[in-house]
Amino acid sequence: MSVTDIVPGVEMVFDRDGERTFEAARDELLRSFEAWSLRGESDPGDVGVLLDWKYRYADGDLGSWTTNDLDEFLLSWMPAKVMMAPADARPFVASLRPFFPFLATERLLSGRSSSLRALDSTLVRLAPRLADALDDRSRFGPGKSIMDRFADMGIDLSDPASVQAVIDRFNSLPDPERFDMLGLRGPDEDDWDDDGPENAGWLRLTSDVPMPPALDAASPAVRAEVDGHALTDDMDTIRAFLGEGRKVTKKGNLTVADAKALATRLEVDRRALSDEFSIPRFVVRSADDLRELQFRLRLARTAGAVRLAKGVLTATATWRKLTRREAVQRVVNALLESGPLSLATSERAWVNHDVHDELEDGLPHLLAFLWAAAGERVPYDELAAGVAEVCLAATTWHPQVGVNGGKQVVEGSFSHLVDVLQEAGLLIRRDAVSVPDVGRTTRRTGGDLVLTALGRSVLGDHLAANGYDIPQVGGLTHEPLAALVEAADDWHADRTLAEYGAWVAAHGPEDAIAQLVALATTRDPYQRLNLLQLADALEPPHDETAMRRLLATSLRGHATLWLLEHGSTDVDIDHDAMLRSGIDLFACQLDDPEAFDTMLADVDDIASFIDDIWRVPDPAAGDVLAAIGERHPDKTIAKHARKALIKHRSHLANQRH
Repeated sequence: MSVTDIVPGVEMVFDRDGERTFEAARDELLRSFEAWSLRGESDPGDVGVLLDWKYRYADGDLGSWTTNDLDEFLLSWMPAKVMMAPADARPFVASLRPFFPFLATERLLSGRSSSLRALDSTLVRLAPRLADALDDRSRFGPGKSIMDRFADMGIDLSDPASVQAVIDRFNSLPDPERFDMLGLRGPDEDDWDDDGPENAGWLRLTSDVPMPPALDAASPAVRAEVDGHALTDDMDTIRAFLGEGRKVTKKGNLTVADAKALATRLEVDRRALSDEFSIPRFVVRSADDLRELQFRLRLARTAGAVRLAKGVLTATATWRKLTRREAVQRVVNALLESGPLSLATSERAWVNHDVHDELEDGLPHLLAFLWAAAGERVPYDELAAGVAEVCLAATTWHPQVGVNGGKQVVEGSFSHLVDVLQEAGLLIRRDAVSVPDVGRTTRRTGGDLVLTALGRSVLGDHLAANGYDIPQVGGLTHEPLAALVEAADDWHADRTLAEYGAWVAAHGPEDAIAQLVALATTRDPYQRLNLLQLADALEPPHDETAMRRLLATSLRGHATLWLLEHGSTDVDIDHDAMLRSGIDLFACQLDDPEAFDTMLADVDDIASFIDDIWRVPDPAAGDVLAAIGERHPDKTIAKHARKALIKHRSHLANQRH
């Protein structure tokens, strides 16, 4: 049989289930190559390594070869899997060079392949890089790391019995020793106990940060994101596709035909699917090749949208009884309980499971950090650096991998985690920049993370179950408004507004206005500003009514500014009242020196301002003068403020008598 008889008239494409057919074709192909007159000194055995890689790890198309294929084979797979001395790299690559002209001569080289010149120049270029990569132990996969350690121990790797005995001994070792041989050691079993140091590392992200309550599920923003939740839509699409049920393989997967059809409906895994305008990037030989589809199927089973029984995958009856909100919550809960990375990672993908476990164990703390931000953007790079610090502290890396190598692993896994959470509609990464990475991939850098309205609504119970105090709104509706205002000093601003909204709903706006006015006698500048915000939070026209009532209180200056900004023209401007409002604003920045200095720099005539405020009979004025005397960069102005502070204190003492 000649080589052209292997698969006459078509490309040499082999499904994963057709291993015997592949092996027969490979052997015939190598025999024909060995007999080819232009082969020169090439070793067909080296070409056999390339063909095995194409079938077992790539697309199974022995006639389609690109420069990216060679890059991935030589610089990623070979260093990770193959025990080869760096000195043998150049002869090995030299053996591969005649193979592609051979395929072209036999008319077996696919039209989708790179040109012969490009393939050959790529091999020449990569030969020295392969030698370096084979000598770089940080590139070794787990199996090769073990074999390399065996070789260092003087074990004869050519003796199968000897190797098997050592492998058996390796498998019997405790986890820490095995991790060490693989180049890393996972976290101790109790690392995530409440008193564990790594847990404390994660908790540093949210230490002493007051938590806001969940967003109201009835709010328009939450309802819109619930209605448009893409993963829940995908659950419905999967259920509709299954109909009365679809048979699965022994491994529990859909057949390749069904998997491709469902992926097309879901509009996922487009690189593996073709249409009239494009060709697939690789051949689908198993449902496992459709990573995005498998993620959704695993999620559907975990959430209870579908079930597998007696070799058939069917839609569950209970799912139909759920409201849309309940279905979305089921999807989110299933994702978090099973682990986003665990559900989204292909079974055949080589990943650092210890890092994945670390990230998934720390996920509640990460989400709590974003929850505390209450919709504000968090710089991605800063958060990723904090996550890397925590993960690296919880895992020990072999010196050959090093901290830098470990950091790259953590950063890649964290980026994957963020992508899955974004796909689940829980957060958004805004303004990230995509840059080319190795092979055919891209990576994103920078940008900001922010929880979506959906995330701020549905994650509350998950965070509460992990030890976070997520406040329940409405606990003070039976108390006077003063109790709410006093408690708000220790609350997140969102919680204050949510509690206030519940209080107003229970008592009515008129009662709220009356109690706000009564509380306006306070001398605390923070509480004065809080009262102003509560008045502003009333629905129109009650907000304007509240402001006009506050004109007769210590909030006169603040209320005047609010009314002027909202178009009122019948308000008299009281200089002393406006000055008091300015003092309040400065006093509320005393704990933030940078903000205080910025406000101070915006004052046009600072000397006149000092002369004005020392006469104001309010302790907050003295606090502001003291800060100016300590912080103003102009020594003359600072001295002027300190003298004014003495006069202010004397003025207050005289008024008391």
